[in-house]
Amino acid sequence: YWSREKAFEVMQTLLTKFSQIDAVWTGDDDMLHGVLIALRQAGRDKNIVLVGGACEKNIVKMIMDGHPLIEVDFTYPPNMIATAINLAVMGLKGESLNGFYQKGIPRKIILSTETVTRQNAKDYYFPDSVF
Repeated sequence: YWSREKAFEVMQTLLTKFSQIDAVWTGDDDMLHGVLIALRQAGRDKNIVLVGGACEKNIVKMIMDGHPLIEVDFTYPPNMIATAINLAVMGLKGESLNGFYQKGIPRKIILSTETVTRQNAKDYYFPDSVF
């Protein structure tokens, strides 16, 4: 489901079902591209707020350039892999997780993310990046 194509299909369905859509949030920027294509094809790419996640370079560039629908994006926490590895190692060692109420690894951990806007997008734009 986390693909441009699937997001395009879902957005087409939503555009058919609802005459007014004020905002769309996608869990990933690749999905945001699919939503944007569906909106353009339907002629409904005005007066709607779009928010993605991951700061894919093309979305960050759109924010930098002042895209009227995409004013903000959110990074995936760069430390999420390190956090997961550390928790796994601690869990395997049976160590207590300081700061948590239970001894075992918690079911949910919320990591911070960075908000990317036109004011700071240049700090998150890497044109040579694969993503």
